[in-house]
Amino acid sequence: ALIKFSYIALTFENFIKAFFRRHYPELKASSRKFNLVNNNAKYAPIMKTDITLEYNNKLLIIDAKFYSKILRDSVYDQKCKILSTGNLFQIYTYVDSQDPLKENKVYGMLLYAQTINEPSVDLSYDIIGHKILVRTLDMNSSWENIKSRLDIIAYTFKNDSL
Repeated sequence: ALIKFSYIALTFENFIKAFFRRHYPELKASSRKFNLVNNNAKYAPIMKTDITLEYNNKLLIIDAKFYSKILRDSVYDQKCKILSTGNLFQIYTYVDSQDPLKENKVYGMLLYAQTINEPSVDLSYDIIGHKILVRTLDMNSSWENIKSRLDIIAYTFKNDSL
């Protein structure tokens, strides 16, 4: 079951990247690898973004997520639903490694596939000097709605209105 789920997650990631490549070639959609340690130290992890959009010396790093549930129960309050702390740390690490001086040229986005009846998420956070966005893409909606949601992401990134 885990292999099937990983395949679906990879398909979601590749769909998003292919969409931006086809409809917004000027955004130069790609995946990027980078080291967390500057000197390529032995055993240091290498990180790879799911999707990186580049336009006018700015980057939008999108981490595509496909889970059975987007929101989780809080450890501290079972009535409270939260996003994954690990996902937020991961996207923050990507952004901070590419913009350590916090020049506001690199943005991060968690883009969740929405597949069940959970609320649509459209959030913006400032996490230690970096803008991190959280969005959902309702995979049960029409193609027009999915395309419109991705068009909005492209438009707001290109026009500095994230």
